[in-house]
Amino acid sequence: MRNAPAYQEYPADLLANEDYAMMSLDERGLFHSIRHHCWVNGSVSNKPDDLAYLVHSTEGQVLLALTERVKKFFDFHPTKPERFISPELEKYRKEMTEKSEARRQAGLLSASRRRPRAKKIESLQQSVGSAANAVVEHPASTTPE
Repeated sequence: MRNAPAYQEYPADLLANEDYAMMSLDERGLFHSIRHHCWVNGSVSNKPDDLAYLVHSTEGQVLLALTERVKKFFDFHPTKPERFISPELEKYRKEMTEKSEARRQAGLLSASRRRPRAKKIESLQQSVGSAANAVVEHPASTTPE
């Protein structure tokens, strides 16, 4: 199954969040960059030098922006502690995957219910088509002797 290309976000929810509202411009930029990388890759390195490379900045700027307010929105990866994940985005991704799978299963069920009927219709169409295309043989004319 293909990964979802985007996630839905409500700006009003973020702006109403006090931790987000109190972030500096640099903190917000780093916050959004980390989220975008988490969405595309599932996780992102939490090492300041790696983050600096990813956001095209310096390690010093990243260290200043990587505050507790920013970190509050991320968790450490369960098996890779050197990486951040976004619990909110992971929950969203899981919900989208489950909905997609449910739609796929419903489609398969619907197709399986229609399949016998479709085969019957196809069979009837073939028999009607072959009857129409058949050459009707006329009885041989008999000549009187």
